[in-house]
Amino acid sequence: MRYRIKRGSLHPGMRMERAAGTLAALYANLKVKDGDFRAEDFMLHESRPEPTVEEAMAAWG
Repeated sequence: MRYRIKRGSLHPGMRMERAAGTLAALYANLKVKDGDFRAEDFMLHESRPEPTVEEAMAAWG
């Protein structure tokens, strides 16, 4: 159970989607000057994690 909490789902499709999302984010961040892409931006079945209070405060002002 600790492995799944640390590494995520063991489902092969989700692991492949995460790998492809990571590569797509890496490529997009290299090509776009102000790129702030994350793997979740390119994953169809995964949502971006909720921002923490500190991240929200930094983003909004």
